[in-house]
Amino acid sequence: MDMAKAKPVFKEVAFKTVYFWWGRPDLNRGQESPSLLQWDDFKTWLLNEHSKNTVDHLLRYARQYSYLLNDPAKMTDLHGLSRDKRRNVMAALANLSRFIGTYDQWQGAIKKAGLHWGKRSSLEAVISILEEDLSDVEAWLKKAADALPETYRTVIIFQALTGVRPTEACVSCFLISTKGLEGYYNAQLSMLEHFRYPDLFLRRSKNAYISFVPQDLLDHVLEVKPVVKYTAMISALRHRNLHIRLIELRKLYATTLREKGIPQEIIDILQGRVSQSIFLRHYYKPYLAEVRNKVFEASSSILEKIKV
Repeated sequence: MDMAKAKPVFKEVAFKTVYFWWGRPDLNRGQESPSLLQWDDFKTWLLNEHSKNTVDHLLRYARQYSYLLNDPAKMTDLHGLSRDKRRNVMAALANLSRFIGTYDQWQGAIKKAGLHWGKRSSLEAVISILEEDLSDVEAWLKKAADALPETYRTVIIFQALTGVRPTEACVSCFLISTKGLEGYYNAQLSMLEHFRYPDLFLRRSKNAYISFVPQDLLDHVLEVKPVVKYTAMISALRHRNLHIRLIELRKLYATTLREKGIPQEIIDILQGRVSQSIFLRHYYKPYLAEVRNKVFEASSSILEKIKV
């Protein structure tokens, strides 16, 4: 056989294999088969609601388990996964089914398979509280702040003193560094108004509305101008053999505020949660300047503990 002639044939076969698994160029949203959709279109759709890091996880699980939407009888395969992984896979498939227009079928399939989202039980929540040692988080924060370059260090301290999510801290510091404070910072209340950037901070389930930021921290961000991506932050921590404990800084922040007597309703708002309670929505009207002062007192105690 002439190998020169065989080579193009092999390329054509290989192309058709990839063509089937990764999507035909002429197919758009609304196709019934997830194996034929445009993954790039799905990624773009996800980015409208989720951070890039979350989208990467959703895409990976959606590609790996998309066969379940084609064959709902195999949905029971998910029972063999750990609870956390099962939740991640179900979240990916829920998004994928919305994208291709089969969400009703997906809901029927998981109900028939006896699948549940698997929230933590009350006992597990209590055990988690008892086992949590926030002094370890404080020690980790000091170690990370001492080991990282100034740009990364600034973002981590910003997150610790505002209680936002890691990706939100990166985005907020980016906005301050590149666009300044105009239209973002309420100087009277010393408050960043994240809600003014809904495409960046207001998503389906993870939101950030406001953050009280001490003036010295704000000045430091303006001076350093840290433009740091979340993935780069993770790489920087791993390069220095540091565990990834960024999300635990939210718990440290919330716990510290609660110990200082700040109401749970305020903590929830600062961390992007708005209760549906009638009390909060219609009657609870705190003096924000007074709340700000209490928040600054609490956040300064975090700074003192890590001695940075």
